[in-house]
Amino acid sequence: EDGVISTVENGNPLITFTYVEPEKKSALGHQTANLIDQGKALVDANNCLGCHKLDEKIVGPAFRDVAKKYQKDPAALVYLVNKIGNGGAGVWGEMNMPGFSGLSEAERTALATYVLSLAVDHSPKGLALSGKVDLESHQKNSPTGSNKPYAINGEAYIFIAKYTDKGAHNLAPITATEQIRLIPPRLDFDSVFSAASATKEATQDTYNEVKTIKILGSEAVSGFGIGRYDLTSVKSVKVGALFFKETTKWLVEIRRDNAEGEVLGSGTISPSRLKTYDRSSIALKSTSGFSELYISVKPEQKTTAEVRLQDISFEK
Repeated sequence: EDGVISTVENGNPLITFTYVEPEKKSALGHQTANLIDQGKALVDANNCLGCHKLDEKIVGPAFRDVAKKYQKDPAALVYLVNKIGNGGAGVWGEMNMPGFSGLSEAERTALATYVLSLAVDHSPKGLALSGKVDLESHQKNSPTGSNKPYAINGEAYIFIAKYTDKGAHNLAPITATEQIRLIPPRLDFDSVFSAASATKEATQDTYNEVKTIKILGSEAVSGFGIGRYDLTSVKSVKVGALFFKETTKWLVEIRRDNAEGEVLGSGTISPSRLKTYDRSSIALKSTSGFSELYISVKPEQKTTAEVRLQDISFEK
């Protein structure tokens, strides 16, 4: 009802583009991120925004002003944890801040960690309504050799478009948000494995800290879904796997939707050596648009062998 939107006015519509780094194994960074999320939730749950805003002073100082004041103070975290618990006045004026003695020390630590994280504004900046963006950030995380197991999870580019209309007929404005998530063309099977669609002999497993999908040769056919992907211009896939017990050949089929769906591509994978990671290319028929994909696997003959599928990449 607002017609064609041709300009951005006061950040509306707000279009953002962010690159999300892959998950790290480092426990410290993960713990800090969790504390920030917990602290933000505690801010909402304890009505802190009744006295503080992010960038504007009301009853108490803006959270970002607090963060900047103590940004270089190594004792800031301990000080704020105590301040939140005990309350007090004088630092930012004579208005007394009530103490939150009902919060545990862990909760007050999360609150203080969140506030201190606001010293630098990491919120994404709005984009123009048209233009180009860089899609090269993920390349720095690619393995130094393509013939190595792939274990990068959570990496993505995210577009978010948010628009608040002008309201009409005494109705308040309505805000709508849409999101598009782009992932790199190589991913590990464990992160997209659909347990609901998997046969009983296709299970998630770990070998030497590498997450895999284990397939047993005792089953005639095994398989599992991996989600929905745009196959436009994709000519082939590469499947990475490790092989165990016997040097058996395995037929891998890429099917549309489910185990009975159209075969989009098929090929044989086999080990050069047991317990060694190998990648094999499987050609796909020309396909446009999005398709739900299902991976079907069967041994060339009945065997005690096992194959552990590790990753898949989409090749143009």
